[in-house]
Amino acid sequence: LKGGGTLVFPVGTYYVKPSATNYVNCSWANNITLSGNNATIAIAPDTVEYKQLFLISGHGLTIENFTFDSNIDNTQMRVPVSSEDATTEDMKDQRRQRIIEIPDFAEKVVLRNLKFNNCGTQTVYYKGLNGLIENCTFNFVTPTNPQEEDITQGTSYINWYDVSTLFMVGKDTTVRDVRFISDNDNFVPNTAIEAHVTDCTFDNIYVDGYIKGCLLYTSDAADE
Repeated sequence: LKGGGTLVFPVGTYYVKPSATNYVNCSWANNITLSGNNATIAIAPDTVEYKQLFLISGHGLTIENFTFDSNIDNTQMRVPVSSEDATTEDMKDQRRQRIIEIPDFAEKVVLRNLKFNNCGTQTVYYKGLNGLIENCTFNFVTPTNPQEEDITQGTSYINWYDVSTLFMVGKDTTVRDVRFISDNDNFVPNTAIEAHVTDCTFDNIYVDGYIKGCLLYTSDAADE
């Protein structure tokens, strides 16, 4: 598949166990489509904490037609540490619980027809160029019965939760027909989209249950 093609996942639920160092590395995935055919990728019950599920640095990768489920009530994971409450950088990294991370200005990455049930500090970290995020739903979910230490360890867990569900740095990327939904009164998420971008388009964005919908910045970092 290194030269292009489509990898189709049959309908079903696939359990995976990421960690701080174990994840799906898509650095090889140039001009590849990962098609879920409505399959679900869920975090395995014995997962404790993780940084990201997918790490993408290849160009021209499309991920479409999946549900990503953090399975938060059936795992050993705790509420991710926000930047305010992390005592060390390693602690913050190990519990970010990102589903997709694109760290190196990958080009023409497309995220289409995806559903995320997740409570990570950044469900999608998108540092890309000439990309597309289309027809995706982000459901902010947290444990039904959170551990006491998660509730009391910092102010961000008492009234609001320091999160940017979609964090973007980049250029010439379109985000359209995307929904951000939360109905959680215990952990109210802060920001749906935080974007440090130039020449990007945002169209038909729906936000419900967040403190802030979109934080948009024009950033020199987008031209790196």
